[in-house]
Amino acid sequence: MPKRTNQFQDIVSDLYRTLAPEGAEFEESAMVAEPDGTRREVDILIRTKVAGSDLSLAVECRDYSRAQSVEWIDSLIGKYQNLPIDKVLAVSSSGFTAASTLKAARHRMHCLAADDAADVDWAAEFTKPWKSLHYTLQICHVAAQTKDGTNVSHTEITEDNRLIHDDLLSERLYPTLYKGITDNWLDRIKDEHDKAVVKYWDQIGDGGQRYAEFLFDGDYSIFMPERVIKFDQVLVGVLANLVWKEIEPYSRVLQDRVATSIVDGDNRLTIINTRGGDHAGTIFRTENKRDI
Repeated sequence: MPKRTNQFQDIVSDLYRTLAPEGAEFEESAMVAEPDGTRREVDILIRTKVAGSDLSLAVECRDYSRAQSVEWIDSLIGKYQNLPIDKVLAVSSSGFTAASTLKAARHRMHCLAADDAADVDWAAEFTKPWKSLHYTLQICHVAAQTKDGTNVSHTEITEDNRLIHDDLLSERLYPTLYKGITDNWLDRIKDEHDKAVVKYWDQIGDGGQRYAEFLFDGDYSIFMPERVIKFDQVLVGVLANLVWKEIEPYSRVLQDRVATSIVDGDNRLTIINTRGGDHAGTIFRTENKRDI
């Protein structure tokens, strides 16, 4: 374990003073076992119980004169890959490079300069709520168009899934268009929607409905008994229903399902996009924008 400075001792003291009254267990140089029995040393290990679940927080500390680079984060990623730890805090006396901060965030780790660590509400690291933005996407209209945007066909899909076709040709083309959308473009629509949520996160407000259009260019032909229908693009209108919810903090099962983590340059915003399982179609962030 790296040599501790007085500042580091202050951090340890603050951890103990803040967490001990709440019944948390605090241990320095703790030995934690991997599933195969291999024991790894953790600089500081804090165990507590939140909402009936046992949670663990590991603090790794370095007293170096230069900002910590990706190499240290890489070593921590390897170290904690198989350890039963819910969250890892990396504390450095000299701070971190931007690259190391970003990489740490993508692996459920949080970087803190020692000066900042002294001001952290450590109890809140366990108890603060996570907010989740649940959404459903509904295709609300489909149009086959020429290059100038003229409709060859157009079908509206109401919220109760009734189909309103502009004409007979629209009615005949719709099943083929809808199948093409769901077979080829649905994942792309979801991905583009996720990117928009990330970009306009702070403008979502209380949620509600948002409308978006997606245009897919190509050289399309649909063969019908009496003729071939040609068009140049497909316009898909999508209605997103957005609802905020709160989830239990630091669910290990949830974290294990995380697919990607998106963090901006100064680590002030963390959004985790999950796909599959019970949390499909959900984007997560914490109340405190700096934490993962």
